[in-house]
Amino acid sequence: LVLIHAALLHELQLKPLCDKVWTVDSDTPTVIKRLKAKGLSMQKALALLAAQRSSASYIQEADLVLRNDGDLESLRSLVQVSYKKLMLESAG
Repeated sequence: LVLIHAALLHELQLKPLCDKVWTVDSDTPTVIKRLKAKGLSMQKALALLAAQRSSASYIQEADLVLRNDGDLESLRSLVQVSYKKLMLESAG
């Protein structure tokens, strides 16, 4: 198993190297809240989101979408469950 943490997977043309693509997605209010917690103004947070590809485009390319609207522990748990499921599927 090799993990590639790459927000630019499509732009860097790395997808052909991948058997599975997972994406982590959060709703816009959650993303803005997190960006503001990191010190960005509302204006800068909105500009950053506007400059990025849409969530829908990432979701469209993904084999699995992990929702990240909760805390870090919830995401960690979701990743662990999804990883175990992937390993069971691969072994079968």
